[in-house]
Amino acid sequence: SIGFVQNVYQLVGLRFLMGAVSGFISAAITLVATQTPKEHSGKALGTLSTGAVSGSLLGPLVGGYLGDTIGLRHVFFVTGAFMFLSFLIVNLIQEDKKETAKTTKESNIGLLSLKNSKAVIGIFVTTFLLQLAVMAIQPIVTLYVKQLSTHTDHLALISGFVVAATGISNILAASRLGKVSDRVGPQNVLQICLLIVAVICGLQAFVHSTWQLFLLRFLLGFAMGGLLPSINSYLKKIVPDSITGKMFGYNQTAQYFGNLAGPVIGGQIAGAKGIPYVFLTTSVLLLLNAGWVYYQRHHGQQLDGKAA
Repeated sequence: SIGFVQNVYQLVGLRFLMGAVSGFISAAITLVATQTPKEHSGKALGTLSTGAVSGSLLGPLVGGYLGDTIGLRHVFFVTGAFMFLSFLIVNLIQEDKKETAKTTKESNIGLLSLKNSKAVIGIFVTTFLLQLAVMAIQPIVTLYVKQLSTHTDHLALISGFVVAATGISNILAASRLGKVSDRVGPQNVLQICLLIVAVICGLQAFVHSTWQLFLLRFLLGFAMGGLLPSINSYLKKIVPDSITGKMFGYNQTAQYFGNLAGPVIGGQIAGAKGIPYVFLTTSVLLLLNAGWVYYQRHHGQQLDGKAA
């Protein structure tokens, strides 16, 4: 429908409607989590993350190419066709509904009614802080590249490589780290990856050239590949199957709040103190997040603290 709009108000209205029904990300995570045995959930969710990151990398490239060749309006028609194709593919998936009748009554369990509600809320806090830290950096990467590359005529190309570096290494690592989390536990992978990401983010504040920034951003992606899949795998393990969808929806909401707050806070820090301070602040947030995960592991309720 966006391809037929005649003014900006129609465009804003349709974009608003898109946002209102864009719960397919949390639905996809829930579908994979509920249809996968718990001992393999890390690998499955890591593979899903690989697909999501791949799409976010390829989307702008394909969209830009199509916009130049067939026009912007037609890009929306092509996108709609891809979405309809996704709809058809999803309808081919056969869900295992054998537990539906048994869990209908249990599906009304509230968050605070869970025996391990503190652990579940801890996951939401972790997700929020993680996304806030990541998104605080995202808008200023291109500006940082410009600041470091004062004598180049290919700023856009270099910025594209630096931004894409994290996604490429993320794709390479996500499914593998998900498999590792199935063996050693998602909390272990999450804590180690948080510490590595915190250190690498802090180091980015001290780079003096774009190739140093590119290298650190590339290394960053390997560690980031273990973050959200581990969080989702852990959440899958500690909540009853009957309310998995509800809890993943809450966690997705925490992620969106982080997505909103991150750029605002990052922009304020960059404007007031300078871009390097954004990386240092992000590093501190991630270290606090790692400390929070450590506290939850050793003082909170463990994986077997299931709700009644």
